[in-house]
Amino acid sequence: MMQSWSMAAPAQGMPAPNGLSILPLDATGAPFPMWLVSLSVEPSAALLDLLGAEERQRADRFRTAALRRRYIAGHAGLRLIAARCFGGAAGVEDVVRDARGKLHLRCAANAQCSISYAADRVLIGISEGAAIGVDAEQLRPIDDAAELMELHYTPAERAALRALQRSGQIIDHAFLAIWVRKEACVKALGEGLVIPLTELEIGLQPRMTTVRIGSSGLRTAAIQASGDLVIGWAQTL
Repeated sequence: MMQSWSMAAPAQGMPAPNGLSILPLDATGAPFPMWLVSLSVEPSAALLDLLGAEERQRADRFRTAALRRRYIAGHAGLRLIAARCFGGAAGVEDVVRDARGKLHLRCAANAQCSISYAADRVLIGISEGAAIGVDAEQLRPIDDAAELMELHYTPAERAALRALQRSGQIIDHAFLAIWVRKEACVKALGEGLVIPLTELEIGLQPRMTTVRIGSSGLRTAAIQASGDLVIGWAQTL
């Protein structure tokens, strides 16, 4: 089993070099730990050395320095977190991507991970055994909510959100809570756009629920963290 994260005080986070911040999320209700990672300065050579050649090339293709820093923070942070969870040193070879683009960890048998980018932060989840997915969105006005609902939400989800609108409520949080859980479920299964989101019934309530995609079952929920992030998580049953 994964070592308990009680080995590091959640309020203190993890010591990390050159402006890299790694903060565990507390009281998420998820059956696996999650962290928020950010980088406020240009990455050091030590951080870049943790990335593989393909990752460094991908980082250099970002159009802005902020996006490049965020990508490097996520991939370097993932290795540092994995090393802390499972022991050993963080290394280039500890993160691999399968044929579907899903990230896996080599540092422990059956180690699973998921990563999501939101604003200037990176959400990382790590598990051992069951496949997981995480997704994060910064809470904000959703100007094209109506169009996105038609493209990606089920009839019941659209009806529930429209009922909120008719009652005078702002639906941004509810809209995003559905969205991040759908994305987390898709990531957990590693199927990408093969799964039509209009066929994935999530519902309006953010509390933990069980959903099915084909023959697969998942637990999923949504939370709000760090003030302005709406986070969804999913884990296969």
